[in-house]
Amino acid sequence: MGNSLDLKLEELRLERSQLEARSKTLMQKQRSAESMLTDLTRSIKQMEYDIVQMQKQKTPAPPEEEIRESQQASNSQQKG
Repeated sequence: MGNSLDLKLEELRLERSQLEARSKTLMQKQRSAESMLTDLTRSIKQMEYDIVQMQKQKTPAPPEEEIRESQQASNSQQKG
C-alpha cells in the first residue's frame, strides 16, 4: 500500500510542476498582451492627436475680429 501512495504522491508532484510551468507560460503571454495593448493604445492616441493637428492646419484661422468677439462673448458668459 505504501508503494501506491508514493506513486500517487509522485504523480501529483509531477502534475504540480507541469501546472506551475503552464502558469508561468500563461503569465508571460499575459504580460506580452498587456504590453501590446499599451503600445497600441499609445499609437492610437498619437494618431488621434495627429488628425486633430492636421485638421487645425487645414482649417483657416478666423479673422482677428471674430477671435475678439468670441473672447468677449466667453468673458461675458463667465461673468454672468
